[in-house]
Amino acid sequence: MDRFTLASPVDTVNPVQSNSVQFQRLARLRIHAIDNDLTAGESTTVQYALLGDATPRTVSFNADLGNFSGVTYNAPSTVNDDTRVHITGCITGTNSCDTRILIIMPLRNPLSCAEQ
Repeated sequence: MDRFTLASPVDTVNPVQSNSVQFQRLARLRIHAIDNDLTAGESTTVQYALLGDATPRTVSFNADLGNFSGVTYNAPSTVNDDTRVHITGCITGTNSCDTRILIIMPLRNPLSCAEQ
């Protein structure tokens, strides 16, 4: 547990120390999908980083469409149009979360694959 104490000097007055406040640092979670654009039925791995805390933490993932298996997002097998999907990772037992948007397309353009 860290302690934070605030002391504020005034020109001609000695510094005054406030009451100490107890707080616990919480890591800032950042998630990143390897692929942001997927075709229906494809999957991508989601990586994450915990900024500001070296303590290992469990991160859980969910999506508003499709599903997760561990850190792998699986897009739905069919979509009618280009569809935005919100994927969210949260440090288990906290409100520390991060969300990304993926685009799920019904079909991959074969010309764009041939050009690469």
